[in-house]
Amino acid sequence: MQDGTEVPISAYAVDGAKGSIAVKSGVDKRWLERYGPRLAGAFISGLGQTMSRPSQEIVVGNNTTTIVDRQTELKDALYAGAGRVGEQLASEIEDMAPSGPLVKLGSGYTIGILFMQGVPNVAVTRNTVATR
Repeated sequence: MQDGTEVPISAYAVDGAKGSIAVKSGVDKRWLERYGPRLAGAFISGLGQTMSRPSQEIVVGNNTTTIVDRQTELKDALYAGAGRVGEQLASEIEDMAPSGPLVKLGSGYTIGILFMQGVPNVAVTRNTVATR
């Protein structure tokens, strides 16, 4: 209402030209907005996990194979910390993604309103409450 009063109703918008409740003048599938954050989150998480692993060197000799673990350095600890941050950020980035396409209704598009129940007469209700 003009004074900010809200009136709960149950209604559907109906396409004025087709007579269906699928009212739209356009649809934006938002592929990048929907799947971009999920891909970015997975990439950051995977990058952090990979970078946090210490490197190993395999030395093959005469009838022997030796695996040499490189000594852990400060950069390994930093990568491990970045990996944990990446895992935490990945879930937050994924949660920011919108769900579903954006259905647009252009201005001037003819629609009808199908009310599913009676609409209360707000003016009468407001006047009776004010006179009490």
